[in-house]
Amino acid sequence: MIPAKQVAQLIAQEVLPLREALAQMREALAQAKRTIAMLQTKLYGVRAETSQVVLSAEGQQLIDPTWGMSQETTTAPAPAEPETVVRKPRDRRGLAQRHPHLPIEEANAPLPPELAEQVAAGLLIIRRSGRHHDELVVPATKPFVRRTHEIEVCKAGSAQPLLRLLPEQIVPGGDLANSTIHRFVEGKFLDALPFHRQLAQLERAGVELSKQTLNDAVNAWGELFAPLADAILAQVLTSRVVHADASWQRLQAEGTCDRIHLWTILDDAQAAYRVTEDQRHARAKELIPPEFSGRLVTDAWPGWFALGLGERLALCNAHARRPFADWLKRNPQHPDAQRIVVLYRDLARLEHEAAKGPPPEILDRRRTIRSESSRSVMAQIKTEAERIAARYPATHQLGDGAHYLIDYWDGLTRFLDHPELPTDNNSAENALRINALIRKNSLFVGSLPAAHRDAIALTVLHSCRLQKIVPAEYLARVTPTLILHRQGRKQDLAAITPAAFKLAQRTAAAH
Repeated sequence: MIPAKQVAQLIAQEVLPLREALAQMREALAQAKRTIAMLQTKLYGVRAETSQVVLSAEGQQLIDPTWGMSQETTTAPAPAEPETVVRKPRDRRGLAQRHPHLPIEEANAPLPPELAEQVAAGLLIIRRSGRHHDELVVPATKPFVRRTHEIEVCKAGSAQPLLRLLPEQIVPGGDLANSTIHRFVEGKFLDALPFHRQLAQLERAGVELSKQTLNDAVNAWGELFAPLADAILAQVLTSRVVHADASWQRLQAEGTCDRIHLWTILDDAQAAYRVTEDQRHARAKELIPPEFSGRLVTDAWPGWFALGLGERLALCNAHARRPFADWLKRNPQHPDAQRIVVLYRDLARLEHEAAKGPPPEILDRRRTIRSESSRSVMAQIKTEAERIAARYPATHQLGDGAHYLIDYWDGLTRFLDHPELPTDNNSAENALRINALIRKNSLFVGSLPAAHRDAIALTVLHSCRLQKIVPAEYLARVTPTLILHRQGRKQDLAAITPAAFKLAQRTAAAH
């Protein structure tokens, strides 16, 4: 019998070649993996996660002789053909070709009055040059394309043209008529209808208009009307009584939208709007210049006090009444809140009585009624405020409202000695209602320049609203003047503001 130790040695001798062969195969496998990694790096870079290298059956068997026993032989897949991106070519057709279903109305370029007189006298002749410009018109009815033919002006008996005429546009050479741009601006800033909704309405009428085209047109409109908005603000600041208040708007930004501030500065005739990035107290001096000599009606924002207006600063009694009215809505039978609200109701009734009668005598009626009745009502309000302040802590809504009345009493009663002043700042608050509606429907403005453009549109259109003039008619009348101003031919913009426009209409009607 062979000893067990000798059997083990014999087995070890027989297994040794197999172990050596196994070690060689493991080394070959490691080398193959290194080769694959090197090819991956060359093809896809260091951080490649996929490989297009596939070993053939022969290669696999070179690495692992047993591979063919357990795997099916596969061949390397054919390389995929690169995907080609087909870009839609830009539509360079004219407006009429892109919208063949729209009717075309033809017209000649208008003649300036001085040239029309010479044509009527036979000194000049006009003819079509053969060129034209198409523009999209979106009236209240069906849209159409207006084709305006270029006019050549020649001397009588001469074929050489002196000049060629085409109407000036808000966007020179653009696809949108001036009236169409006006319509979009009115829809956004008078009716709070976002531009994308207006584009959807237009698309239902069979007209596709890109957002970029509309955005460029509205930006050009803002640049054109910016000097007019400045002229409106300058006229407002010359008034005897000016109202001011602030609201806010969202500004598109990464993550959470930023907040910017919209201010309104208005009198009884016109409203001006301005935008600031924040509400620092120093902004008040940017809005109200040092040369302002009128009286300012505002809320109790500290920035207004920094203007140093003294007795020319009047505060709003509607702000003072608000905490008590809000508390009364939740507690209808609360006696303290009810007393303050009833007294302010009496004050409003007296102001309503003073407003009755001939307008030229309204200041005399206010002076009399405020001296005889309103002053005693305000004295009762102060007495009630002192009693409520002693009864409730400052952290309570009624206590806070009472302290507001006491702390700002001089500004709240300034109207008693100056009949031209109103009792509240409701005019400014009403002027900012449109911003709340726009904020609800449009969510945010895309950029700070866009916010300034919006303020320009609000200034022009809501000044028209205060003057009760048709915005479309007004915009059509002043656009040619503003285009001349844009060309460097200075115009008297103070003579074409909504207030001046309305005055000119009244004067013409009187004659």
